Amino acid sequence: MIFTFVLIFICAFGIIFELPVVMTVLTTVGIVSPEFWKEHWRIALFIMVVIAAIITPDASGITQVMVVGPMLLLYIIGYFISKYVHSRNLQRERQID
Repeated sequence: MIFTFVLIFICAFGIIFELPVVMTVLTTVGIVSPEFWKEHWRIALFIMVVIAAIITPDASGITQVMVVGPMLLLYIIGYFISKYVHSRNLQRERQID
């Protein structure tokens, strides 16, 4: 029982820590702009709370906050990285023209 919980928790956080990478790749390719990440942070927060409710074993809000906190921080980091990458790509395009 505890082994299953630990395994699920580790896998979930492994996937969650890829969030800034996914955000940066989507921005680099041009699928999503940094403004999208900024405008839809409330929806992302709601999804994070739902994910935290699913992967936490108890119903207390303390563990959910402890899970949502790092996820929100990773989202913010991903936003700033994607904003930097987007501005760098725009500068390159201006230099080419």
